Amino acid sequence: MRTTFALRLFVIVGIVVLFLVPSVGSTAQTQQPFTVADVLDVATVSIADISDDGRFVALTTTTLRDRIGIDNARFGDPTYIAPFNTDVLVVDAQTGKSQKLFTEKRQVRQLKWSPDGSRLALLAVKGDAFEPLIWERASNKFQPITLPPAKSVAENSELHWTPSGDQLLLAVRPNEWRTQTHDRFLAETKASVVVHSSKEPFLAWEALRRTAAERSLVAYDLKTRETRELLPQAKLNNYDLSEDGQLLTYQEDITKKTDYDVIFGSENQVQAKPVSGGEARMLLKSTKGITLIWSRDGRHYAYAKDGNLFAASVDDKEARQITGKKDEKAEAATEDSKDTDKKKEKEKFSAVRLSAKGDWLIASNKEGLWLVDAASGAKENFLKMNEEDKEAPRYQVIEWNGDDIYLTYASRTKWERGLVKYNRASKQMTDLIKDARIYSNFRLSKDGKTFVFSAAESNRPADVFVADSAFKTVRRLTDANPQLKAKR
Repeated sequence: MRTTFALRLFVIVGIVVLFLVPSVGSTAQTQQPFTVADVLDVATVSIADISDDGRFVALTTTTLRDRIGIDNARFGDPTYIAPFNTDVLVVDAQTGKSQKLFTEKRQVRQLKWSPDGSRLALLAVKGDAFEPLIWERASNKFQPITLPPAKSVAENSELHWTPSGDQLLLAVRPNEWRTQTHDRFLAETKASVVVHSSKEPFLAWEALRRTAAERSLVAYDLKTRETRELLPQAKLNNYDLSEDGQLLTYQEDITKKTDYDVIFGSENQVQAKPVSGGEARMLLKSTKGITLIWSRDGRHYAYAKDGNLFAASVDDKEARQITGKKDEKAEAATEDSKDTDKKKEKEKFSAVRLSAKGDWLIASNKEGLWLVDAASGAKENFLKMNEEDKEAPRYQVIEWNGDDIYLTYASRTKWERGLVKYNRASKQMTDLIKDARIYSNFRLSKDGKTFVFSAAESNRPADVFVADSAFKTVRRLTDANPQLKAKR
């Protein structure tokens, strides 16, 4: 009986396969093979910036072919700009209409919309260096930026608009920096004999790399087309402008020598200085062992140290410890050592994100995500995540707008990803999107009404989409690889 049944099943399956084979073969014959040349021409679309009202999106599109020609002999040279040409697009998120900013592919970085979305600032390669430009949306023309005499823009400059949009902040360096730094690189790679001493504070390659932080900060006035210095040249690892445009906060590198535990690691001091002028004020003497997070208003910060959370505003003399006991020795003396260790491990937090005004903090520990009052330290576990559960989904906080906290979601038991929203007032978690596609680079407009993001099928390149904050309407903005539809 079993043998007869198995034989019949085999015959049925064989007949089905015979019917299917011509169909599959026919489909394959109508498509072209996917070749190495196709790999080089697959376009990758990146979201560069989104205007505050979510109306306009700046995108870049590049391929592997656009990166051909990299000079690997220049690896480690801070002055070398490896080829990375792109098409620069501006897309109207409401109509879907797009336009290219350049007739040909250009190498650009740091695209930043002005607060009203009328201008787009960027750095574009010209020759062997970058130049700063401002694109006027109304006229579709570029306005060059006049830099101070004998200065050029730093290729690692961050661009920041003032709230009124009449000034642009950028970092510059003396023209001779490029020549001097490249000569140092040649001395390390081309000299017949290279001599270094163990008494030198930094490893040679680290010392060379650290020169990239040498820059000063200037403000360019669009009306007068003049610049004024805001910060003199120093080793600036990063800088930011407060939302009200009144305060500069920056981290200055104070690393004394190579840290062999963290190669290329750096120690910084954090300072704040009024944009209108005046003396800088120290906020943190050292960032060693901590990672700062800032509120959107640029006037509040938080960090974790030894598992305890600290929070402060730029007006405070020092940060306040808001979790954990300050006198750990006294605590250890009154409790059993094993219980104390377990409790300490449980109470170790990492700072994740601050609210826009810095009054609330999202923190994480082994139990999940917490909402912490930055003033009192009162906390509430709003998302439980057991680190030891290897099948539990993973969540990551990406945006915070008012009472709404947005998190990416990824299942570890099935092919499912998406975006969820937690509302602090209702204490409800809502699924916005969950499916088998791959999502990345979620960007929420400053007014909190528009999401721009990348999405891709499991084995296809991503395209850019736009949606309202509730994801009731989702529209596709790009079709970057139409040629792949004809490829098998």
